[in-house]
Amino acid sequence: MLKMQIALLCTFILSALCIAFLSKFAHWYGFVSKIDYRRIEKTKIPLLGGVGIYVSFFAISFSFFQSSDTKAFFLTSIPILIVGIADDIWELSPKAKFSAQFLSIFIWCSQSSSTSLLSQAGLPIYLVNLFAGIWILGAMNSTNMLDGIDGIASSFAIIACIAVGFLPGEIHSQNLWIMAAAYAGFFVFNFAPAKIYLGDLGSQLIGLFLSTQLLEWKPETFSNLDLFVPLIVFCLPQVDAVLAITRRVRAGQSALHADKEHLHHKILRSLESVRATWLLMTVIILCSSVAALLAASNPNPIMKIGFLLSTISLLTTILWWTLKTESVMAKRLSGYGKYSIKRHLRLQNNLVLNQHLKTGIVVYDLSPYYLELQSQGMESLDKFIESFSNFVNKNHANGDFYLLGEHRLIVADYRIGGTQISNSDLCF
Repeated sequence: MLKMQIALLCTFILSALCIAFLSKFAHWYGFVSKIDYRRIEKTKIPLLGGVGIYVSFFAISFSFFQSSDTKAFFLTSIPILIVGIADDIWELSPKAKFSAQFLSIFIWCSQSSSTSLLSQAGLPIYLVNLFAGIWILGAMNSTNMLDGIDGIASSFAIIACIAVGFLPGEIHSQNLWIMAAAYAGFFVFNFAPAKIYLGDLGSQLIGLFLSTQLLEWKPETFSNLDLFVPLIVFCLPQVDAVLAITRRVRAGQSALHADKEHLHHKILRSLESVRATWLLMTVIILCSSVAALLAASNPNPIMKIGFLLSTISLLTTILWWTLKTESVMAKRLSGYGKYSIKRHLRLQNNLVLNQHLKTGIVVYDLSPYYLELQSQGMESLDKFIESFSNFVNKNHANGDFYLLGEHRLIVADYRIGGTQISNSDLCF
């Protein structure tokens, strides 16, 4: 017990020291995040946080315990280590990332599939490999998608690793708790406002690690309903990932298309606070982890299903609340935006074109900007409208302005002569 406590303390300290060094290192060499519409912080934040977690976990695991499980996971993680670091530096294509993920899955299946949780269900080896591969791939990408708000992905890693380490039966508790300590050392620097990001390695590493540890779990008395336990642990990231993929496909976009419509983004727009969003998401993670523990410990099949349904119900309730709150706030914001535009621009009641002059029609769609400003409040919206109005007045001094609905401004500009201007020209 004392050895475990010392190992956890050493992991936390080593992780924190590595993260502090990597933060400065990333700044020195320009390995920092891009500033885009999906980022909460509008400054460049160092990446490579996952490297510190990776180094501290394996350094302590090999030094204190030297288990065969650690060696197997080390081999499994090498592809995402290489590609994850490369992506933080050069931003690789999705194909390169998927290639690394598939290679990691292949390495794990070649070592452990015959003893996995799925094989205990009596499935043939080819189905075990197939379902294990789908599960690990989904876990890695869902935790990658979860890493969108400061502290959430690392909080999931800490809470889930601790909870899974207490599952009844055979489980690699030592490695799980050491991984939790490694992410705890990182969390000190990642809590809002973040000083460093996980990067692709850190966000995928926890998905790979937890999904494989859950597959290697051997319950005290196995039943097929124990297969629900990993789903309960990953309920939040998996549901968010499924909703994201469904939303993108329905919109005719690639499933890999990045957006700002994840569950944590919606909650942020409702609560208007990164820390409040982190707290609510952490409560969901904590509830799902406790539900997984209770489901694994309870032999009653009805109770196992009940804990799964209760976790999904909690997520559904919070999703409904965020959508409802978001809708109310969007209406308020649109109404105020319309009022603010009327204050700053001389709007026409009707759009009447002068037939004797060459006229260009320009349409500005402000809805994407309204969506971005929804989490920043009325003051930010008012500043945006003022800057936008100055831009429009300067570039269309001889134009007539007409507001179509609440988001689209139509400009009849008599100097353009038919030129079309898109939203990409909106720079002020």
